[in-house]
Amino acid sequence: MIKVAWIDKGGDLKNLVNNFYKKLFELNYNWSEWKPTAVTFTEIANEDFQLMSNQVEDEEIRKVVFDMSPWKAPGPDSFSAVFYQKTWHKRVASNGIWSIGNGATIKPWTDCWLGKGEIIKDMDVIIPFNLLHVQLTEMVDGHGNWDMNKFMSWMPEEYLQRIKVLLPPNPDLGNDEYFPEGVTKTSYSVKGGLLKFRA
Repeated sequence: MIKVAWIDKGGDLKNLVNNFYKKLFELNYNWSEWKPTAVTFTEIANEDFQLMSNQVEDEEIRKVVFDMSPWKAPGPDSFSAVFYQKTWHKRVASNGIWSIGNGATIKPWTDCWLGKGEIIKDMDVIIPFNLLHVQLTEMVDGHGNWDMNKFMSWMPEEYLQRIKVLLPPNPDLGNDEYFPEGVTKTSYSVKGGLLKFRA
């Protein structure tokens, strides 16, 4: 028979929880204390298990954040999803820059791809309605060059010149890549990225 004791003191409860998790990482932990219940976890199919081992893409993270209910319970940083949804481009996108690959991930008006911290929608410009929701790959003509007609009538000349010298999106260049502030292709590490983000 299992003895059950009610714990109502905060310190005792904290110790109980801490000790439980510490025991999980002991090499000689006695698993006989654990008893199966009627509620069990479903078995994961092999193909789903393989999907879970894939690298997480930046766009997948953005999509998850924006698909959450804005007032979902705060995470360990004590911020609700609404904070990240409202400040995504200020907190995440403007702290780094996108490197153009195939252009399928980059949103030309809300992502930083022209220069550090520069986001086109934050400029004093009126983006044509038919271009509001395009990807960068859609700003290329049939010959693989920038379709400057889509930029010319409303984009400031300084930015037109910057776009002209950039290599346009091309499927042969692979996926677009996002680099946090101060990071290059050769210097990136997860630890370094976290340190930059927290700074």
